[in-house]
Amino acid sequence: MSVGAKHLEDKLSVIAKNSSPNASPVQLSVVRQEFLTITTITYYPLPIIHYQN
Repeated sequence: MSVGAKHLEDKLSVIAKNSSPNASPVQLSVVRQEFLTITTITYYPLPIIHYQN
């Protein structure tokens, strides 16, 4: 993971905790996973052709 992505993830985690203090670890984990999926696509775009057989 890039340093930038890690920094953004940390900020998102703080925001998530502040906006919903009763959020369960599972909810935060889902938010984190969605965020990582988005950043992976954003920072490391792979050609569609790569997945075609």
